[in-house]
Amino acid sequence: MREEGRSPKKFGRIMDLVERVLLVTAHPDDEAMFFVPTISTLIKNSQIVFLLCLSMGDFAGLGETRKKELVSACDYLEIEGVYIIDRPELKDGPRSDWPTDLISQIIRDHVTKLNITKIITFDRQGVSGHPNHISVSNGVRTFLQHHPSEITAWQLESVSMLRKWWGPLSPIVDALTFFLLDRKSSHITYTISPIEGFRKSWAAMELHFSQWVWFRRLFVIFSRYGYSNTLIRIQPPSSTS
Repeated sequence: MREEGRSPKKFGRIMDLVERVLLVTAHPDDEAMFFVPTISTLIKNSQIVFLLCLSMGDFAGLGETRKKELVSACDYLEIEGVYIIDRPELKDGPRSDWPTDLISQIIRDHVTKLNITKIITFDRQGVSGHPNHISVSNGVRTFLQHHPSEITAWQLESVSMLRKWWGPLSPIVDALTFFLLDRKSSHITYTISPIEGFRKSWAAMELHFSQWVWFRRLFVIFSRYGYSNTLIRIQPPSSTS
């Protein structure tokens, strides 16, 4: 297995005293398009965030370029370590379903190596419906099934088109939704101010220069995912063993 990226920057006993979070994504730029409120809030709360990206995003033949862009974006977002997987079974593509057992194995290796206590990833709709996102979500569930432990896993909620495009107003809409639906501890919402959300999401996506086309610029401005993330606890499935 070819794995490239940046290893953790910090060492010492302090790392054993805080939450260690593994964000599992499919492509370079997923972290900037969808997870900035989560990353920003976790780091502000002194949690250590690692990124496991399961492909180089080589669908258009730009894998090496996108790998470098991802490392730069992770530096900007203050992500502790980034790990980029290059496997023939995990090729970027809108029609590619990835093997969940392989994803589970890769997650297991990184959970062990990095002493991870929490996993965050996509839900079963993958936010955008991309099959690679959905495969990542299914791979995390397979990991939980085979390796039940004290690790918790959370999924980024895919929302309706109506809720998706509230942009800077999303934190207000989310607060009303939580109040009306009386959501409990199985849901967590991370929000950042509209100014901070726009600034961080825009700056992180700018570093993915090869992907910085007009419709992604509109996405950063108007999508809720630059301002608010709702995470739902993934309940470990029953073991089939």
